[in-house]
Amino acid sequence: MKQPDGLQSLKRNKDLIADVKSRMGSLDARRDPIKKKFAFIEGAQQDFTVEFSEDDKAKLAGLDESW
Repeated sequence: MKQPDGLQSLKRNKDLIADVKSRMGSLDARRDPIKKKFAFIEGAQQDFTVEFSEDDKAKLAGLDESW
């Protein structure tokens, strides 16, 4: 993050941080259905011919960090 160069910039940065912190619950709630869908697909692989690419597996592994 860029260092604030004045009081207005500092206030804007603090407001942005407060906004993100206030939305963390809803952002976390959006992540859980994605994980459940992956778990369902992985569990149903014996019934379907579905395979995850290495890219998909990497995206799932990095899901928490990317949020």
